[in-house]
Amino acid sequence: MRNLRTAVVVLALPAFTYAQTMTFASQERSPNLVTVSTVAAPKGGKEETPEQARKLVMSLLNNFRGFAVNTDEIRKGDSELDEPSMSEKKNNYAEYLQKMERLLTKNLKALETDAINDAQQMAEKSKILSALNILKSANCLVEKKDGQFARQKDLDGNDIVAFALDQLRTNARYGMVENFKEGFARIKKDQVFGFLNYCGDEVVPCQYQNAQAFNNGRALVKKLDWFFIDAQGNESETLANVVDARALIQGISIAKFANGKFAFIDNRYDVTNLPTSAAYDDIVPFSNLNIYRIKLGNKYGLMNLDGKVLLEPVYELIEPSGVDNLYRITQNGKVGLMDSEWKIKFQPNFERIENFDNYGLAIAHEGALVRLINKNNFQSSSLYKSIGSFNKYGLAQIQNDAGLFGLINNNLKVVLEPLYTSIGDFNALNLAPACRQSEKCGFIDTEGKEIITPLFAELGEFNPYGLVVVRENVKDINNKIVKTDWVFNNKGKAILARPEGADIKTMKIRYELRDTLHSDRFIGIKTSVDNEYTGFHLVDAQTFRLITAEPYFAITPIDFNGMMRMQVGNLWGLLDSTGKVVLKPTYSEIKKPTEGYYAIKNDKDLYGFMDKKAKVQIPFEYDDVRSFRKGHCIVSKGKNKFGLINKFNAKIVPCYFQEVTVSDTSYEMIDKQGTKYTIDDKGDCLQNCPKFEEIRRKANQ
Repeated sequence: MRNLRTAVVVLALPAFTYAQTMTFASQERSPNLVTVSTVAAPKGGKEETPEQARKLVMSLLNNFRGFAVNTDEIRKGDSELDEPSMSEKKNNYAEYLQKMERLLTKNLKALETDAINDAQQMAEKSKILSALNILKSANCLVEKKDGQFARQKDLDGNDIVAFALDQLRTNARYGMVENFKEGFARIKKDQVFGFLNYCGDEVVPCQYQNAQAFNNGRALVKKLDWFFIDAQGNESETLANVVDARALIQGISIAKFANGKFAFIDNRYDVTNLPTSAAYDDIVPFSNLNIYRIKLGNKYGLMNLDGKVLLEPVYELIEPSGVDNLYRITQNGKVGLMDSEWKIKFQPNFERIENFDNYGLAIAHEGALVRLINKNNFQSSSLYKSIGSFNKYGLAQIQNDAGLFGLINNNLKVVLEPLYTSIGDFNALNLAPACRQSEKCGFIDTEGKEIITPLFAELGEFNPYGLVVVRENVKDINNKIVKTDWVFNNKGKAILARPEGADIKTMKIRYELRDTLHSDRFIGIKTSVDNEYTGFHLVDAQTFRLITAEPYFAITPIDFNGMMRMQVGNLWGLLDSTGKVVLKPTYSEIKKPTEGYYAIKNDKDLYGFMDKKAKVQIPFEYDDVRSFRKGHCIVSKGKNKFGLINKFNAKIVPCYFQEVTVSDTSYEMIDKQGTKYTIDDKGDCLQNCPKFEEIRRKANQ
């Protein structure tokens, strides 16, 4: 008969946790606890009709047709059921129900003759029995022409149109109105239980002290004793020795007996009086895999729905671990783990197991030591004194018995053996401070490699561009400790090292990093010796190349000539953008360049002009100079002796005038007598020209 199976049906059981114990005193459900909503037609909205209800019943029952057996052998004479009429006429609907009942009944008988009774057959029979119960409720729709109907989902998740239950929930007589299950809605009216069909008819009158929802076509009910009823309300014989009961699925229920023990019973218990499982001190739902926790004495085990014991009751506790498909077990006071196939993955050898993290790792305590366990491959690490939390790089600190620290990754590979007295947090450059001993510190990377050798007493923080200041303790010529600084980049290269020589060791060199770029490409490093500021260095932010061989008191940003003015003491010079000294710092002033020329003052306090190659283009002969404009510059030779020169030092206007001013297109001069003269940008006279030309002539003689 096995070859007649055409498909396997898997039934979903609502999720339970180990803490959900079975309460037999009351099985009532408050409407607000129902997980699948039943919704009446909205105010002013369209109400559903019996025709719609019939159509959905036919669609629903069609889903139950092809899963049980090979219907080619069973449907002989009923081939029209392959494509049943979906007409809304009641005679076609009634005919459909009759044919469907015959088909489902044949399928059920075929399964019952199958000698192999297993979980697959149990699920298939359950589906058919549920479908037959729905069919019985749906018979009320044959003659139904009107009524209040609403589209809703039943407790099994099926889309149905049935009596709008919400209209009862505001009625004070009803203590509970549950959603439909297997075609019937459980209600509690006037403190007793009964059932409604799809049409809202009280087909099982409210008369029971307790009642469970229908479960494979039968419902557990209680007056003085417990018994079963079917969809017509027909009562079975009293269930022997049962003092309380709870329906599960697939026709299985948990029963509590007069002796205080619990066992599974099926829907034929009224005939057989035989439980389907052994008896235990408690049975509670455990997981969403139809697994149940059993208790015998003070020990726990696991059993499945057909009564097969998966784990013998030898554990003090079985509970979820906080992650899917993994459970904690406790035996002899020690904790272990098993998977969802109830295989022991970690023997109960631990005092406790902490929660699993995002990497699937947890710390397990074993005496005074700890180890990491992996829920993904069930591997474990070596034992350590302590294990820290994993960071974003998937690394955690480990500490050995000697108190030294190392690193382990989230694959349980030791990246760094425990060799360090301390390891700090990794920064944005993937580096962490690490010390081998007191005042012997450096930096390591995420692979455990020493990037800066641990030789330093103090470590600074890296600036945004990848430089860090570290401080070394050295002994001076008097054998006293002197603290001096180094500068490293994030690749471990020393950018500024401690100078060599015994005399230098007496100097306290300090470096301070700037967090903003100089000229948008250089990192500034402020330098001091013996607490006295000496200037600052420049480092290329891209290559980390030190471009200033010595610290300069001041360095201006790069100008449009590609130069930087630098100051040593009170003297100025020029650097190019590579740090090369173009002009040694021997001048008392270098002004900002204009039109490519630098105005430079020499040691005699006279100005001249140099180009960007530091070549003198205009000799040092002026007491003061202004900026070049359109190839001309106002200069002076002595007090109130202003003139105008061009880039070749030609005296366009002799240094004779009290004042020379410039406008957009001309220059204006005023002599000692207050006479005004005007020339254009080309040097041609525009006002008082005869006298102006006379002044020019005398200057040129």
